[in-house]
Amino acid sequence: MMEQDLDLLLAKYFAEEASQEEQLMAKNWIDANPEEAAVLKEAWQATQQPRFEPNVDLAWSKVERQIATQGSNTEPTRQRSLFSRPLYRWVAAAVVLITVGVVGWLINQSTQSQWVTKFSETRQVMPITLADGSKVWLNKQSQLRYPKAFDQKERKVMLKGEAFFEITKNPRLPFVIEAAGTTTKVLGTSFNIQAKKSTNEVKVSVATGKVAFFATDRPQQTVLLTKNQQGVYNKAQKQVVKKESYDANELTWQTGVMVFKQEKLSKVVQLLSERYGKPVKLESAALNDCELTTTLDKLSLKDAVEVVALTLNISFQINENGVLFKGTCTK
Repeated sequence: MMEQDLDLLLAKYFAEEASQEEQLMAKNWIDANPEEAAVLKEAWQATQQPRFEPNVDLAWSKVERQIATQGSNTEPTRQRSLFSRPLYRWVAAAVVLITVGVVGWLINQSTQSQWVTKFSETRQVMPITLADGSKVWLNKQSQLRYPKAFDQKERKVMLKGEAFFEITKNPRLPFVIEAAGTTTKVLGTSFNIQAKKSTNEVKVSVATGKVAFFATDRPQQTVLLTKNQQGVYNKAQKQVVKKESYDANELTWQTGVMVFKQEKLSKVVQLLSERYGKPVKLESAALNDCELTTTLDKLSLKDAVEVVALTLNISFQINENGVLFKGTCTK
């Protein structure tokens, strides 16, 4: 493939207006040249930034010269019409930028801002230490994406699922977490973010320090949260509500501690199931309203079940399939 043909092919591909055949050709080249393709793509994305001001006319003039040199099998008039659109002017500029040397800084930046993605598939919590010393505990079935090295403007990560953060204090570099349409911004603190696909809410629960929490597209509605406060974002209503307290058991997955004060047994078994990843059920509906007051401090499933049963004077059955509470209790 001639160099000018490749420029035009990639321009159409990045603009998402290539035919199926052209897409296949472009993907084959990208697969064979991943590093060059990554730089080209970043150059195209850079042209979408408002602060980026490349010499489009210079870049476009080169593309026009390349179009003019196409062989007799091409359709110059049709191609000129296609590539004269503003979108193609910018795409062509992004492609040609590589050859005119305008994106040297992009190549250097790409090397410095490599991203890492961690996914916790098991039942175990995954501890992660970031480049600035901040610590993250990633809950099961959750994902965290973060750079190997933070830039000089902010420390940004992206979360899917749930994680507890202990952020190293740095007044000059705010720490930013993007999760399910929300943004959490801090300087140095510890807090939990729950942003699961299965729920209609995103929750930020603050353990220490101060946190700014808002819908990413509505920063003017920022809510400031301090110790023991919680911010709840409703995905449907796109609103953030501030609560003065939250249930400490929401952090059980990270602390290992469960505290119950006259809690209905129906709620207790639900929390036990979430905590230990095993089905915990009641034999009869008569047990639903039994009230439990106790603390389960970093216990195994078997020990926790025994404490519950002894406290309520009921029996239980436990095996590899889960737990079943039986009997009756005094309300």
